[in-house]
Amino acid sequence: MRNYNIIKEDKFPYFTVLASIWFLNILFNSHFTNIFLAGIVFIFFIQSVKRGDYYLLLGSFLTFCFIEVVHGLIVFSLSLISVIIYVLIIPQLKHIFNSKIFSQILYMFTFYISFFTVTYLVSDKIDNIYAVFFINFIIDTVFMGFFL
Repeated sequence: MRNYNIIKEDKFPYFTVLASIWFLNILFNSHFTNIFLAGIVFIFFIQSVKRGDYYLLLGSFLTFCFIEVVHGLIVFSLSLISVIIYVLIIPQLKHIFNSKIFSQILYMFTFYISFFTVTYLVSDKIDNIYAVFFINFIIDTVFMGFFL
């Protein structure tokens, strides 16, 4: 039987991480450093869809929208990328790795490639964009390896 408790004890860490991602995006954008942590939000999106956790899904959509507004992207572009990757690409990639952590890294890599493509097409700030996305992917991978 499904537990319909609105506040579960495992949601607080997720929302704390999402709130810290909001804070870090404000802080680093004002200091002209692009640290997105959007890969972590994408992993939260995947987990919320798999578990049917709609509050975490709403939190990840709001965090995606916040990242888009702060960095000057089209609103709902990251959410649309996440849905397309989850529906079309992840079912094709599920059978490549048996390990959960390697498959999540592959999903995050796919997300960052599509995120890079959208940023490259939309944004006029092309200053060392390759290095920014590579560093963000490494930061998200390390964060996911240690904490998730």
